[in-house]
Amino acid sequence: YDTNEITSKIKLNRKNVLSCIVNRKVLGMSIGFFCYNYIKNFYLTWFPSYLVSEKGFSILNVGIWGILPPIAAVFGGLIAGTITDKMISKGYSKTLSRKLPLCVGLICSGSIVFAELVHSGYHAVVLLSFSFAMAIAASPSIWAIPGDIAPDPNLVGTIGGIQNTVSNIAGIVAPIITGYIIYRTGGFRTALLLSGVISCIGAFSYTFIVGKLEVIDI
Repeated sequence: YDTNEITSKIKLNRKNVLSCIVNRKVLGMSIGFFCYNYIKNFYLTWFPSYLVSEKGFSILNVGIWGILPPIAAVFGGLIAGTITDKMISKGYSKTLSRKLPLCVGLICSGSIVFAELVHSGYHAVVLLSFSFAMAIAASPSIWAIPGDIAPDPNLVGTIGGIQNTVSNIAGIVAPIITGYIIYRTGGFRTALLLSGVISCIGAFSYTFIVGKLEVIDI
């Protein structure tokens, strides 16, 4: 092996990674993906406890009704991805085709804040199923955007890895923050409000920080 060639490639790859990390679009994508993962992790961690402690569900009822949000989420992601493909095939720009389902999904997932205003536990499940479905509706575009902006096919995975690393930080801190808020306030109201606000911040980041979906210059 040519050690000089290998060394130069390593240096080039390191330079590309650093350039991607500080790029405005990649930063905006990472922030947006963090926000998406924050609200998603409420459903993956605290949702059953919420139904039991706030809506009076039994463990058995949680097992029955708790399956509705994940089912709704399956259709949310499928429908959003189909809409994006249809828009692109009809000649709409990638920016509009990706961001419309993504940002609408994140904003509508913020409806989680209204769960505390719904007195019926079953109505709350329906509302939260809608919220979770709209959150997952953002995922097809989130994963497609790295391929839209990468200046080289070899950097698609790098950009995707950067945004995924930041988003997984939300997977670590979101359950902790939610639990701490519940402990300090004695209820889910503030935790739900924070999740809804963070989801809308994600839509803001994709809209204004990421901007137009075009190949980045690194």
